[in-house]
Amino acid sequence: MNFWIMGAILLSPLALINGLAPLLVLKQVKLTARVHFEVLDEEAFFADRDARFHALDMEIKSLDFEYVGASRYRDLTTTSHFCLYANHTTRTVATLIVMTTESKTLTYAEFSQRCGDEVIVGVCNADQVSIYPRLPIKVMLRDPKIDRMEELYAMLLRLRDALGRYPMALPLDRDRYFQVVEEFVERESDELVKLGYCQAAIDEAGRRSLTVKGAYLLSWKLLFPGNVIKGWSDRWYKHQMLSGRRQFR
Repeated sequence: MNFWIMGAILLSPLALINGLAPLLVLKQVKLTARVHFEVLDEEAFFADRDARFHALDMEIKSLDFEYVGASRYRDLTTTSHFCLYANHTTRTVATLIVMTTESKTLTYAEFSQRCGDEVIVGVCNADQVSIYPRLPIKVMLRDPKIDRMEELYAMLLRLRDALGRYPMALPLDRDRYFQVVEEFVERESDELVKLGYCQAAIDEAGRRSLTVKGAYLLSWKLLFPGNVIKGWSDRWYKHQMLSGRRQFR
């Protein structure tokens, strides 16, 4: 059989999935544009968490982070529970997140710092690539191979030093932790509108519909081979940012 015909036969299912899946996403998925986080009872929240979560919680607290509060967010397919922690000495925040869908549970951590120009600098160890594009209001490095919180936190400190952003770190406001997150979700959504990923209209649940462009670009990052390419891109971006070879903005 001709090589090209064989190749076309083998690739047809892949092309079909990559072509049709975004259309399903376009119809069913909306992205959060506005949100209000309810602070949950600490004892009840931790009683529902597993051993891994408790171990990571202890590691974060051992780095001089204090527990701030916990909340949750539900969308059409995912329920996310998360804790916020603050280190007032280094002006950094830690977030411990559990994302649950019908098929899997993903637990990961994020360390971040908010700068005077309202840019968020952060690192995380999520297994799954982010579907969002890189935005002018955020630089986030991802390394799923890092399990130890001390190592992940050290990567944040290296990143902010490489970017020269430590002097720009904003003091942490003890009364506004969740409000700051809410405000960033709003700004992030508005940036996606500017890039053509979302519609401008916001529904009564605080969500925005995707555009055709957004549905395809976001979906491809979760499908093969787009997820593999995005993983390579994340590793290259991390190396460039930490080495100082690439500057943010």
